[in-house]
Amino acid sequence: MFPLAKVCSIISLVVLSNTVIPILPSLANINSPDLLAKNTAEELFQQGLEKFKVNDYTGAIEAWTQAIALNPNFAEAYYNRGVARYKNREIQPALTDLTTASKIKPNYPEAYYVRGLIRSEELNDNAGAIKDFDQAILFNPNYDAAFFKRGNAYAALGDNPKAMQDYNKTLELSPDNADALFNRGVVKYNSNDRPGAVEDFQKAAALYQSKGDTAGYQRVTSVLKQIKS
Repeated sequence: MFPLAKVCSIISLVVLSNTVIPILPSLANINSPDLLAKNTAEELFQQGLEKFKVNDYTGAIEAWTQAIALNPNFAEAYYNRGVARYKNREIQPALTDLTTASKIKPNYPEAYYVRGLIRSEELNDNAGAIKDFDQAILFNPNYDAAFFKRGNAYAALGDNPKAMQDYNKTLELSPDNADALFNRGVVKYNSNDRPGAVEDFQKAAALYQSKGDTAGYQRVTSVLKQIKS
């Protein structure tokens, strides 16, 4: 069997194009009289957004910390601060913030998703990550990125059938997701479905090329050459 895992790790070589961490829209779009009444907290929330947009994660954390001090039940501020802390490589504080956000607002798919992302890609806790992705999907059944990352977590645990199901769902929701095609190809190859793997890799190559993703295109064409050699 061709040792594909030595050529491209299903996790480490996946371009994270579908895992851009969502930052919430402006507070004005959050329909909560309790929050809107706290103008200072709202202003601080907006300041945090502006700082995050220019990659000033420390400044964003400070702004959202002040917003939380004024409104301890500000789930969106906890979520955003958790994301900023993740970007700032403050892993445990990020997890704490995301957990707090999900406790204040239990039906918060983004909070579960990012916490799952951290567990899978930073802590190698794929079993825990799957539980978080389950929750994200429960509250947003069309969350394509959550299906994609849950597929990666299942693949890392060696559960190819469940990984395949999640990649299939990802592609149902986002047919032009080249990363999902690539990963599904890896799973098919590791499941001894070489023709199916080649078909997925070829489709992924076409999508990478159409998007101008040179690194993705070179990666998948290199795999195809080695398979066919």
